[in-house]
Amino acid sequence: MRLAFVARALHARTCTFARRPNLQSRSKKSFWKARAGSDPADGFGETTVQDLQAKIGAGQDVVVVDVREPSEYTQGHVPGATNVPLGTVVDAAKQGRFDVYADREVHVICQLGGRSTKACTALAQELPDTKLVNVKGGTAEWMQAGFQVEK
Repeated sequence: MRLAFVARALHARTCTFARRPNLQSRSKKSFWKARAGSDPADGFGETTVQDLQAKIGAGQDVVVVDVREPSEYTQGHVPGATNVPLGTVVDAAKQGRFDVYADREVHVICQLGGRSTKACTALAQELPDTKLVNVKGGTAEWMQAGFQVEK
């Protein structure tokens, strides 16, 4: 009986805190309007691997952070990506490792999209003024599309 009560209490607590505050007043409001399928309440936008490739192909100065483990990263990654494993992104942000990207979009990628979403959520808390973009589909979709990878 006690376990059922605790489970209901935890579920209620999770549901209560799952809502994020309305961030419409943030200075990045126009940034979010340009992002299809993104929600400013998340604190980050989303893009596809095709859009990321188009930016890289057009010669835009693109920042890509790969949050996979080093062993995955060395097997192949988006050209120019920097490896910051998911378990270290918050510490890296606190140490100022992302400060050089303050005025640029930071595209966060992993293998499939789950870890990069977690990383964007954590980084949005630590770096509220940085324009974070989650790359949906991750490196797996990047490779499946036949785009170039570095090893």
